[in-house]
Amino acid sequence: MANTKAGSVAFTLWMAIVCGFWLGIAGLVVGIVLDIFTGIHFLGSSSFNLMIAGAIVGAIGGGLIFGIEAAAGHAKEANAEREREVRAREEGERSRRDQLNGTAAQARNACNEAVQAFEQLPADLSNARGWSAEARQHFSQHAYSPFWQSVEHAYDCLGHYNQRLTRIAQLLRQHAEAVRSYIRQGGTERLPAFPVQLDAANATQAAETITRTLNKIVYEAQRDAVFAQIWEQRRTTSAVIAGFANLESAVSRMSSSLNSSINSLAAEVRGVGAEVSQASTRAGLHGNAQLDAQKELTAKVDKAVYYLREEEKRALRL
Repeated sequence: MANTKAGSVAFTLWMAIVCGFWLGIAGLVVGIVLDIFTGIHFLGSSSFNLMIAGAIVGAIGGGLIFGIEAAAGHAKEANAEREREVRAREEGERSRRDQLNGTAAQARNACNEAVQAFEQLPADLSNARGWSAEARQHFSQHAYSPFWQSVEHAYDCLGHYNQRLTRIAQLLRQHAEAVRSYIRQGGTERLPAFPVQLDAANATQAAETITRTLNKIVYEAQRDAVFAQIWEQRRTTSAVIAGFANLESAVSRMSSSLNSSINSLAAEVRGVGAEVSQASTRAGLHGNAQLDAQKELTAKVDKAVYYLREEEKRALRL
């Protein structure tokens, strides 16, 4: 900008000199002509005076003309600069809004995905309980291979249950980071609280009852010579059990893995969840649509909690 202004001043001075020179020459020519026709001697004639006057007028006129043009150019450039600044501010504001909206969407998506995962937990337990009951029936009828197939299916259901708990804990951390980021960016809208609260996290302990029942069935089978022989054949084969390499790994580690996932989720809810809930509350006010969405998510979780507890009761009767 400074270089542009310096160049403009130099150009104006140069044009003033050029105009002064040519108007001075014009004045000299006019003076000589007058001298010739009036018969006045050159040094005392009006030609010299006209030359000086022409040079002065040319310099002043040229300077004024190009000064006015330069001023107009500066004004135009200043207007263009102001427009650029306005566009830059508007673009920055749009970028900030887009970033805020994206961060808020991350928090909402984490809540929605967590609810979807939590809603599947009762079905996982129900399926595991059903396969456990079927395994019990096959055991009583000495159906060896069907028994172990039912056991594998039951552990696979518990494996999916375990994976969902892990995913919910991950989503809680993602939600927490999104809320923190949103507040740091200056967001004023209150984001939804993470829907899986402590009561819901504690309800996931229903899996422990089914796991104990299933482990008991497997232990009884391992005490039987024929069932134990088939166990030795199948325990290290690559069974399709979510999160585990084979049946033996699932049997030996399922209980501890579930306990770890359940306790980890409860700890995350107590720590991160409570902190972020308070931070989100300070961020702003809920709109009606947000309140309705929050109530809907909470209702879905509460319904799933009810079914989890029902599954725990049913498992106790196996």
